[in-house]
Amino acid sequence: MSSPITLDDQGNEMAASKHRHGAFTWIVLTCLIMSVLKESTELTYAFANSERWRHYLSLRNLVWNVLDFIIIVCLIICYTEFPGPEETPFGQKTMEQPFPIYASFSYIHRLHQSRWYFAWVLLFWYVRAIEYFCLLPWFQLPILAMGKSLKNVAGFLVFFVFIMYGASIMFRCFFGTSSKEFATLERSFITLLLGSLGDISYESVTQDYQLHHAELLSLFWSFLAVFILLTMFVAIIDQGFQDAKAELNPDPRVGEEVWVHTELDGEKCVFV
Repeated sequence: MSSPITLDDQGNEMAASKHRHGAFTWIVLTCLIMSVLKESTELTYAFANSERWRHYLSLRNLVWNVLDFIIIVCLIICYTEFPGPEETPFGQKTMEQPFPIYASFSYIHRLHQSRWYFAWVLLFWYVRAIEYFCLLPWFQLPILAMGKSLKNVAGFLVFFVFIMYGASIMFRCFFGTSSKEFATLERSFITLLLGSLGDISYESVTQDYQLHHAELLSLFWSFLAVFILLTMFVAIIDQGFQDAKAELNPDPRVGEEVWVHTELDGEKCVFV
């Protein structure tokens, strides 16, 4: 998938390209068949009774199964977008009319689209493997911590985007006419997002002598994003780790009465 399809002057696929095309078809179809088989088997098993169906529709399993459906859709698009030798865009090829250059570019474009969707499939597969990593003891704590903090992280991200959007509008109004980093609202958002990670540039801003307060505003944003917002994010993750540790290794209960009934020499004894 990383090399374009090789065609001759008449538009016929060459032998080396046919080999790659065949390997791609075999790999993608195998992945698609296995994914559909796995998902259909799990869905059929879930329909067995209402208890299994409720388990299948739980939030955790629902997220994983939606991800499986997305993988199947991406594999289908990946396979359909991959150009084949029998497909000739912009008309039929003939021996008298050489294969046009723009048709070759169309093949390259479709190859790029197919590779794009397959790359998403690979990413989703690695994310999907997190569920199976839970079977290994040394992966249980970080994965469970992620699950415990997922809800709070989602709420934090909504709040973070809300703050980022307001700051982007402000910086866009301040420096949009003098800096390419803030020329549009999208660029302003990306610049502030990079600034929250420590990668921010104000060269075009500081070139304008009227904007001498740009450094003060950048320090203000760094203080707000790094010391407050990102600290909140770390605190949420840390709370998830604490909850996960408490679930995996619960502390013993102390200070409670425990009754033990036993018989010694035919007499009943009670220990407290």
